Amino acid sequence: MIFGCGEFLDTTVTILAGAGAAELNRRLFTVMQAGMNPPPGTLFWEGQPRTTDEFLQIMTDERRLVYEFEVIRGYGMF
Repeated sequence: MIFGCGEFLDTTVTILAGAGAAELNRRLFTVMQAGMNPPPGTLFWEGQPRTTDEFLQIMTDERRLVYEFEVIRGYGMF
């Protein structure tokens, strides 16, 4: 994985898919949107607030997955 000019990370990637992927996406988006203050019980998707159930269904319908990166080594000019 490369970040900018001269910054590198060696990583192991795990693809998190399947039955639990929708919930993992919900958890990820909850953290990512914490500063956006979505209405209680909702997350934004495509600019619209969606209820938890709607969001989970969208993640399932779109077969969304999560990439988990484990950093093995970082090097370069940080």
